[in-house]
Amino acid sequence: MGTGERLNSPAFRRLLAGQTVSSFGDWMGTLALMYLVLELSGSTTAVGGVLVLRLLPSALGAPLAARVVTRWRRRSVMMTSDLVRAGMAFVLPVVPSLWWVYAWAVAIEVIGLMFLPARDAAVPVIVGGRRGTPTGARCSWPTASRWPRPTA
Repeated sequence: MGTGERLNSPAFRRLLAGQTVSSFGDWMGTLALMYLVLELSGSTTAVGGVLVLRLLPSALGAPLAARVVTRWRRRSVMMTSDLVRAGMAFVLPVVPSLWWVYAWAVAIEVIGLMFLPARDAAVPVIVGGRRGTPTGARCSWPTASRWPRPTA
């Protein structure tokens, strides 16, 4: 199935548009988080520390998240994880403490771990492909530059 055929699916176009907006928000959140840490600490090392802390959940928990997500409705998982992360990002600057920011950054990433396996499982269903087809890989351009995540 070609890209043009996938784009004929209204559900796929909605998913792609939503994923594009979500990825843009992720990157704006990352930049805001880096700025907040720099303002709180004045240290570029602290900025690097928060970025490392954001990678840890992905490296350690992605396979587990993929297994857990298969038990829930994909659409609900995707929408809930994005809404929860947006709310958490909104509340983040309330407590101006570096340790609070570190803990909250890890929590935001843990919630975000749920989104990608749900999206990857939803794409073949939306476009009418079989499970395990490379369709999901071909449509992941909005998240291609997102944090590296191990595949499950």
